[in-house]
Amino acid sequence: MVFLVVLTLLAGRPGLATAEDSLEAKVKTAYIFHLLQFAREPATAPAEGPAPPLRLAILGDDPIAPFLEQLAREPMTGRALHISRLPENADLDPSIHVVFLGRSLDKRLPQVLSRLHELPVLTISDIPLFPQRGGSIGFVKDRGKVRLQINLDRVKRQGWHIHAKVLEVARVVTTEGSP
Repeated sequence: MVFLVVLTLLAGRPGLATAEDSLEAKVKTAYIFHLLQFAREPATAPAEGPAPPLRLAILGDDPIAPFLEQLAREPMTGRALHISRLPENADLDPSIHVVFLGRSLDKRLPQVLSRLHELPVLTISDIPLFPQRGGSIGFVKDRGKVRLQINLDRVKRQGWHIHAKVLEVARVVTTEGSP
């Protein structure tokens, strides 16, 4: 339900060169929004009081970035969503929970991921084979449809938990070279 609501809200937003690219970016954005509703970061905050905002940083350039920025205006269950763009070489603030890596980082992905793997952050990207290359969550087109790919080993190593409802609709993959 939330998935359809987000797609509807994103309709008509400024976007990409073609309608097909725009629709694909909106679908990926809706997946990310839905995923964030069902993902839990490592327990670092006190259990009492309101939940702190979920902080998502965008590193690099990507056609999805403008759509992700729109998500900050959408209500999330139980907490606010703060989104910021950071320069590609920026040091990550420890308060960041989720990092979206733009396609512009593809050639430097191993170096960027090695920096991020030191932190308890969930990494998301639409860089090809992102989860197989060590990222947490990526996308693949399967028979013309966008599908989620989740590297569950990486997600767990980062201390995150993904709800079973999300795993049911995702393809679970492993990092290349892993047993």
